[in-house]
Amino acid sequence: MKRIAILGSTGSIGRSTLDVIEKNPDRFELLTMAAGSNYESALEQARRWKPKLLSLASEQDADKARRQLKAEGLGDIEVVHGQAGTVRVATHSEVISWSAPLSAYRD
Repeated sequence: MKRIAILGSTGSIGRSTLDVIEKNPDRFELLTMAAGSNYESALEQARRWKPKLLSLASEQDADKARRQLKAEGLGDIEVVHGQAGTVRVATHSEVISWSAPLSAYRD
């Protein structure tokens, strides 16, 4: 089974990747995800997919998501933020493959 990291999970490529994972649960597992600044969609995805690690762009959104997920019994999802958080998503030790839009390669 391939363990997947998604950079840009709330964008079109990220949503398409989640669709592929959902249709092939015997082949893929979502492990980590970076969602940028789309807080509501990121929170919805975290509830649905329960990744080990979620990264959001801002510290404020990450703090809010951490509190909300904990209140919902999903406190085991680690929530991080910023560029360092995105790097953690992409380089998690259990990730085998990842999906990202070309914009993830910009400085």
